[in-house]
Amino acid sequence: MLPRMIAIWILVVVPAFLSGCSTVSKRNAAVETNIAIANLGLDEFEVKSQVFYSEIRPLISDIKALYGRPGWMEMESVILENPVLREVEEKIPELPEMKEWSRRWTAPWEELYSDYVGLVDRCSIVEAKRMSLKESLLVLEAKYVQATSMELNSEGGTYKSAKAIYGVVETLEKYEMDLDSYAIGPIGLYEVIR
Repeated sequence: MLPRMIAIWILVVVPAFLSGCSTVSKRNAAVETNIAIANLGLDEFEVKSQVFYSEIRPLISDIKALYGRPGWMEMESVILENPVLREVEEKIPELPEMKEWSRRWTAPWEELYSDYVGLVDRCSIVEAKRMSLKESLLVLEAKYVQATSMELNSEGGTYKSAKAIYGVVETLEKYEMDLDSYAIGPIGLYEVIR
């Protein structure tokens, strides 16, 4: 929702700054075109970000639930000590540590391990979407920086309107920091506060 508000702000408020003074000439058409193209990208980013956040929130919740299950801390240690368990193929190796885990917890290790593998798969998919969002952000930032530069260098361009355009870049940087707060840990799951 916020990216759409930014786009509206740039299309409505910035031109109002320019039209507020009768001595300021009309904005350069190339600047307008660049802002319009950047705003379309902002709309696409909004859709992608909504999908990402709708998937990562329940995923983080499911990871926290896994961490709270009986025996998980021991299972995590076994996974960390045995890299073969992090690179699951079709057949899961029968390790003595896993059999010991089953005896200790009086439960089949395969069930908890299978849930872990399912979360790793989900994390991989969501991570690809996060990386795509980060790439989209960089492209958007570049477009708004270019529009800012064009505004400053165009005939009739003003610092005030260029600063307003650049404000979008600053907002996008905050999104980037939020996206950077998600990281995949050594066992293939997003790191969460336990």
